Amino acid sequence: MMDVLTIAFRNRGWHVDGAANADDALALFRRATPDVILTDKNLPGMSGVELIRQLRAADELVGIVLMTAYGTVESARDTLNLGVDEYVEKPFASLFGVVESADALRRRVVERRRVASLKPAGGPLTIVVAATGARRDRLAAHLQAANDRVVWVDQDGLKPQARSERADLVIIDGPSFPEEITCLAAEIRTRARSSACLVLGEALSLSDVKRLIQLEVKALIEVPLDSPRFATMFAGAVERIRKSKAR
Repeated sequence: MMDVLTIAFRNRGWHVDGAANADDALALFRRATPDVILTDKNLPGMSGVELIRQLRAADELVGIVLMTAYGTVESARDTLNLGVDEYVEKPFASLFGVVESADALRRRVVERRRVASLKPAGGPLTIVVAATGARRDRLAAHLQAANDRVVWVDQDGLKPQARSERADLVIIDGPSFPEEITCLAAEIRTRARSSACLVLGEALSLSDVKRLIQLEVKALIEVPLDSPRFATMFAGAVERIRKSKAR
């Protein structure tokens, strides 16, 4: 598979390095600054998941594609939260499609690096939150950081507000808009490309999670608001986004 992909990408004019395991991949990564990394989930020794964790710790902007023959909602959700840009199931429907998708990702990586170079480092976040009813009140308790500016909107106000506020982070509460999660995320990624996006969901399908990965959603939390785990997961996701904005 590595040889076939290498040939396919070189035929498109890419410079390609291949690695048979995660340790070799990390060594190659440290010697260069790749635009895109494709990795299998199951590797000898260190897993692809652990490789991605280390890559993301070193570089928030590099494009990462995870390939797996065992696609599940759980694995897609976990890899989304690690910062995977594309989630590809094997066998490939089309090798040409994989190359085209990675080439589109490469262009996005060039743009995100350009945007990141223009951002001031550090400082408080401007957070736009789309939520309704009691869930809005309960979420407010988790957004108590004194220096952050939080703007609350409904579904209709989300898209224009995210853009006009130049939001650093947009939080979409899926249960408030159960039929609109991926559509809202797509609109945000189109209208406010520099805004990170965090989605709260409940029992999303594999296709929905894969779509959120393609839309570069930074975190997906599918834990009830009243669960003790929610506070930890939510705070961790916001903090990861805060650190990435400071780089």
